[in-house]
Parts: sequence; structure tokens; C-alpha cells
Amino acid sequence: MSTATLLPRHHLAVAPGPFAGGRTESQAACREEGVTAAAILVATAFRLRDEEGLVVALRKLVAAVRAMELSLDG
Repeated sequence: MSTATLLPRHHLAVAPGPFAGGRTESQAACREEGVTAAAILVATAFRLRDEEGLVVALRKLVAAVRAMELSLDG
């Protein structure tokens, strides 16, 4: 089993806010959890020498960081 399959998709999803353009604390926490979870998977895949899992986990980490950056800019 690849380590990349361990990360639930909801951690990397961008949740809509209750108000148009609004940023809630729960959204920020969700994005931070997504980055943290993806980073843990990157480290795990690296330690297990799971090359396929590492590539997938790195892509998820990049997506999670992008989502967090966009939420901070907006």
C-alpha cells in the first residue's frame, strides 16, 4: 500500500465560508491541518522509501500550501 493513500481528501479541500469572501477560524485550521497532514505523509513516505507515495504526498503538500497561501492573500 502506498503511503499517499492514507491522507483523506477532506484535509486538502478548500471549504467555502459562511459569508462571501469571509475567512473563518475553522477554515484556517482546516488548511493548517491539511498542510500538517501532507507534511507528515511526505516524511513517512520518505522514511519508508516509498517513491510513488512520496511524489503523491509532495504534490498534495504543494496543493495544501497553495490553498493556505491563497486564503491568506484573499
